[in-house]
Amino acid sequence: MTGRRPRRRPVLLPPQQGRQAALVASDVIVGDHGSVTFYGAALSRPVLLASSGREAAELDPGSPTALLSSTLPRLDPAGAVLPQIEQVMAAHVPHDDVTGRTLGMPGQAEGLLRRLAYRLMELPEPGTPATARPLAEPLPERGEVLSFEVETVVDGDRVTVRRYPAVLERRPGYQVRDPHLVVDAEEVNPRLLENAAIVLGRDPRPGWAQETLRRYPGCFMVAELVGGRSVDLTLRSGERLRVGTTPAGGGDPDPRCLPSAVYGWLVRGRSREVLRSGITVRVGDRQVVVNCDAWDQG
Repeated sequence: MTGRRPRRRPVLLPPQQGRQAALVASDVIVGDHGSVTFYGAALSRPVLLASSGREAAELDPGSPTALLSSTLPRLDPAGAVLPQIEQVMAAHVPHDDVTGRTLGMPGQAEGLLRRLAYRLMELPEPGTPATARPLAEPLPERGEVLSFEVETVVDGDRVTVRRYPAVLERRPGYQVRDPHLVVDAEEVNPRLLENAAIVLGRDPRPGWAQETLRRYPGCFMVAELVGGRSVDLTLRSGERLRVGTTPAGGGDPDPRCLPSAVYGWLVRGRSREVLRSGITVRVGDRQVVVNCDAWDQG
């Protein structure tokens, strides 16, 4: 034991699971006017409301949720959060009279639902007591970013690559110079794929490159990840290029950045001969020399 307090970090829960266990384990809830906040209040947890929804007329004025939202203490965004949390915990009063209008018979759901299910199936209900499975651990969401807005800066035989998640909202001052869109083939948002300049495949089957270029006519090239230091590129012109790297300082960058470096080089009309012999690519504090292992007209 070091005697040091462990670092606490925010945990993002996936929307499909984990919220039930998180609510049960919570000491206090800071939430909006949705159902999860309502369930937390029904569990007699102290609740601090970050929004009510009344301004946007999102709630039926006569609903229990609207009534609860009108009685819960509101979070002051201009004030410090911790003192507000401590205050709402100290002054907590359960709202059973409100939540009970929607959620009745607490603790009896498994028995009531089982009885109803067997009655609908016209089967005799087992004589053993109904039991509920324990809630799943509230594991954090660790989804990988699959789409990037990428800018490339070409200076001599050097290309600097900067990329940003494409899902982020643009805020004042957020600027990406002449960006192109790089999208993983596993991306579920069709709009991103349809607007991609580069589509990435991790373990593509034979013919995948040509099929992808036909499917997305706006795509400039497709990239097949071969390993940690090489990528196969197929351009819309039919040209094929295997890109390899040699470390030049700071370790290997994400290989998904390599197609963007080649893209930035080619769309600016730079020499293919120089690209074959090698260009320096910088991504953050990592730098590699990128060259063509093979170039053919496919």
